[in-house]
Order: sequence, then C-alpha cells, then structure tokens
Amino acid sequence: MPPRHQTLPPAQTSSAREALQSFYCQLCQKGYSRMNDYEAHLSSYDHSHKQRLKDMKVMTRDPNAAARARRQEQKAEGVISIKLGRLLLLLGAAAGGVQEGRV
Repeated sequence: MPPRHQTLPPAQTSSAREALQSFYCQLCQKGYSRMNDYEAHLSSYDHSHKQRLKDMKVMTRDPNAAARARRQEQKAEGVISIKLGRLLLLLGAAAGGVQEGRV
C-alpha cells in the first residue's frame, strides 16, 4: 500500500475505474478507492468550503432558492405546514372572541 501522501496511479482496468467511480465526489472531482477516504473527504474543510461556495452562488442567483430548498426538505421529511392566519380570523369571528387587528 502506498503512503497516504502519494496519489494513486491512474486506473488501468475497467473494474478499477468502476471502483474509483463508486467513491467519487462530483463537486470536488476527486475519486477514492476506499470508503473511509471518501467519508473523510466529505467531512473535510476543503469539501465543506466548496459546498458552501456552491450554495452561496445558487442563492445569489435565486434569492428564493433557500426557502424552496427548506420547503422541499420539510416535505421529504414529512413535516406539514399549516397556515392559521385566516382560519383563526374565521373561527374567532364565529365565536365572537378574536378581533381582526389582534391576530
């Protein structure tokens, strides 16, 4: 096994190329032959910095992207958002207890 500071030689066989692709970071364009190395890369400062930079570029292009991403994430997790503003007004008016200016 080569020392950790040396890079691996280019893959010669198709199975070796497939193994490199199985632990490949598209963002950083780096391939790893072992899962431990790939996971270490995902938690590294370099990868996190590139991910934050990519996210920031997306948000500057589309200021509503963060809100949309948050809604999609909540939808995937099964979180349900209920807007009660008008419902409270209607219920309060029916009961005679809530005034429109105090909701």
